[in-house]
Amino acid sequence: MSRIPRSTLFYIALVAALGIVFWFTWQSIENGSKGSQWSYSQLINKAADKQVSTFVIKGTGGTATDKNGNQHDVNLTENTDALANTLTKDGVDVSVQSSGGGAALLGGAAAKPTAGSGSRA
Repeated sequence: MSRIPRSTLFYIALVAALGIVFWFTWQSIENGSKGSQWSYSQLINKAADKQVSTFVIKGTGGTATDKNGNQHDVNLTENTDALANTLTKDGVDVSVQSSGGGAALLGGAAAKPTAGSGSRA
């Protein structure tokens, strides 16, 4: 029977421990403060009831953050301009996240770009 050197056992244990730490960290990031999925009408109703603090539009979806800090995914229609205006009127901080990961904050009149202003950040 051959014996496994102590240094090899140490590195195996180290890799296993790091893997476990990574897994728990990843789970925490992925599941942290996630609430239930909201429908489009739930988003509108909760915003009107002042229960939504922020909303990030990401293509055909978005993430609403309620006043308790819980995040809720919402499937959107193609016309997000009307939604952004409605939510802004209800006091929600609305931002649009591009595919590159950057976000532009929309508020009040900033939801509609003015002529010659380019994109607003």
